[in-house]
Amino acid sequence: HALLARNYEQVWEEMLRVALGHEERRQDQFSGRYYLPDRTKHRGVTLKPDILTRAKLGARVIRLVLDAKDYREGNWPATADVTKQVLYRLLLSDRIYPGAPPLVEIGNAFLFPAAVSSGARTRGVHALLGEVLPGSPGVISALELDLQRVSAAYLAGRQDLELLDQIARLVLEATPLSPREGV
Repeated sequence: HALLARNYEQVWEEMLRVALGHEERRQDQFSGRYYLPDRTKHRGVTLKPDILTRAKLGARVIRLVLDAKDYREGNWPATADVTKQVLYRLLLSDRIYPGAPPLVEIGNAFLFPAAVSSGARTRGVHALLGEVLPGSPGVISALELDLQRVSAAYLAGRQDLELLDQIARLVLEATPLSPREGV
């Protein structure tokens, strides 16, 4: 795959979807249209998170909104990427849809490939100042994942639940989502 890809980030995203699991649900895609003054409409934006998955930590279930990135060390996601992560968290929460998870049970992370022997480690944390949404900090983890481990899970066509748990724990360390009792 990687040798034929013009954009390795897309290959990385597909590898992560297999290795971490991805919930392909139509209701988690958001789209809009532009309406012109004469009432004609044109296709607008479509928002679809790269990877949506869940991790069970003790009695808690954390929904993760993950964004595959392939930047050299020292380079960080752009403002538009950060904004989309905050927006996804809001759109997927009970603030918009009754019955959806509360904001405090949804975490965000950017995922970068790296040579990491421990599976996953924190590269950095993007923290927007103040509460972005009432009662919710705007914190997005930037994590490096072991490329060989992700590749092995992808080639085997299986989810790496231990790696997913590591990601969830790192997100929880960086983001005060909710009380950590039972974790």
